[in-house]
Amino acid sequence: MVVDGTTGEKDAPSTSESASAAASTLVVAAESASKPDEFDLDSIINRLLQVRGARPGEMVRLLEDEIRFLCTKARDIFVS
Repeated sequence: MVVDGTTGEKDAPSTSESASAAASTLVVAAESASKPDEFDLDSIINRLLQVRGARPGEMVRLLEDEIRFLCTKARDIFVS
């Protein structure tokens, strides 16, 4: 499952910037999907931080498995 992050606002990045960001996100997601137990945690966090300061409701492209991985890692840290 991939969540789309298009905004349609005037201040949104240009089409070429959006396409480039989407392509790099898909490459990272494809690499992560090939190793479901070894996602790149830094990449996931960086994608989440990219929308920091954006309007509320801004979408971030994350695979369902990446979200599960992030939640599992967070749970492990809080439990320890």
